[in-house]
Amino acid sequence: MTQTRKTATISLSEVRAMCEREAVVELRPALRIFGISEPTGYRMAKYCPDQLPFKVLRVGSRYKVPTASLLAALDIPAADADRQLTA
Repeated sequence: MTQTRKTATISLSEVRAMCEREAVVELRPALRIFGISEPTGYRMAKYCPDQLPFKVLRVGSRYKVPTASLLAALDIPAADADRQLTA
């Protein structure tokens, strides 16, 4: 008997809220947004990150996705595109 795993979808409002809260997100929700399985997505992040629809950053042993790249891949205009971050 094979088990099917149902993945929850992420709504547009949830994507916007996530991107407004954080500058980078974990790879897992970004993969879920695009319907890419985790094993495939993590392999792509490791071996061919340029094939993913968004930019992937390796931070230690984790993969992160800049929210600006995620929004651009979804063709969603950034609400605060003119706002600059200062140190």
